[in-house]
Order: sequence, then C-alpha cells, then structure tokens
Amino acid sequence: EPAGRRDGRGGGGGDVRRRGGVRRLRDTVLEGAEGEKADVQEDDGELINLAELFKKAQEEKTSSLESNQALQRKLVEYLRTVKKSDEQKDAEKSVTDQDARYFKCLAQVNELRDEMARLRSQYDKTAMEMKKRFEDKEKKAQEIKDAFIEFKRWKEVGSANNC
Repeated sequence: EPAGRRDGRGGGGGDVRRRGGVRRLRDTVLEGAEGEKADVQEDDGELINLAELFKKAQEEKTSSLESNQALQRKLVEYLRTVKKSDEQKDAEKSVTDQDARYFKCLAQVNELRDEMARLRSQYDKTAMEMKKRFEDKEKKAQEIKDAFIEFKRWKEVGSANNC
C-alpha cells in the first residue's frame, strides 16, 4: 500500500510528504511540463494544419451553398417554363378536344333532326292511312245505315200492302 494515498483506500493513510513524495511529485510535474512543451509544439503544428483545413472546408461549404442556390434558381426557372409549356399544351389540347366534342355533338344533333323528320313523316303517313280507313268505314257505316232505313221502309210498305 502506498503511503501517499489520501482517498481512504489503503492502510493508515499517510502524508504525501513522507518518504520523499514531494520531491518525486515535483520531479514528475517538471518532467511532464517539459514533455507537454514538446507535445504543445507538435500540437500547434497540427492545430495550424487543422485550422487551415477547417478554413478550406468552410470556403468549400460557402462555395457549394452558393452553387446550390444558383442551381436551385435555375431549376425553379426551368420548372416554370416546363409548367407553362405543359399548360399551353393542355390549353391547346383542351381547345382541340372541345372542337372535336362540339363537332361530334353537332353531328349528333343533325342525326337526331334527320331521325325526327323521318319519324314525323312516318307518323304523318300512318295518320293519313288511318284517316282514310276511318273515312272508308264511316262511308260504309253510312251506306249500311241508309240500306237499313231503306229496308225498314220497304218492310213497312210491304206490311201495309199485306194488310
């Protein structure tokens, strides 16, 4: 157990100054300080390199951001022109479609008018035929009526002669 421990571990808990601990501690600190100076000089060189690399990376980041923004602006312009041309194509297509639909509807209207004229002619013909048949039947009914009246007269005259 080292005599210099003060953390409560170990036996007895001696003082650091015992057994030349102060001298050893001082020598260790001095050696560490001289070693740190050498390490600091090496670290300074690395720090300078790192600082240069960091500065270079920041410059690249800035230029990349500027390039990105410029490209995004170009993309927005391109998408606007593409959208406009698509809208124009859609508008032209829409006009063409509307013209085609209009002519199709117009053809259907003409076809339906022709169908209506044909049906009207057919119904007029049927009505005329029915009217003629009605007149013929009415004429025949009148003839039958007249014949019946004549028959009754003849029967009355014949019955008056027989009495």
